[in-house]
Amino acid sequence: MKLYQTRSVPARARALRMLTVCFEAVVGRTALQAGTTAAFRRQSHHRAAALLQSLVRLPALEHSNELYAATVAAAFLKASGHPVKVSFDQAADLVEAAANGLGIREIAYALNDWTP
Repeated sequence: MKLYQTRSVPARARALRMLTVCFEAVVGRTALQAGTTAAFRRQSHHRAAALLQSLVRLPALEHSNELYAATVAAAFLKASGHPVKVSFDQAADLVEAAANGLGIREIAYALNDWTP
């Protein structure tokens, strides 16, 4: 059991670091596209949209990247103080559209529907 715990901690640390780096890149990229950092910080839906788009387009896992992207975006919105209510079909449609080139603004508008 101790061997398992020793292996899993570095893997979790690497995964957390990778997610942190990805999020920092998303924040910088979206702030640049939005034009102003101050306006961008107030828009958690845009940040969640950029995070979802990056996770869909840059797969981090062997499988289930789309599900992971939708889950992370929903968790980000919830952590930002927005209650999230979304069906599986809505999430699947949005992730598919993001994979096919949907822009951050359009994803953010769709995420607004997730937060009543």
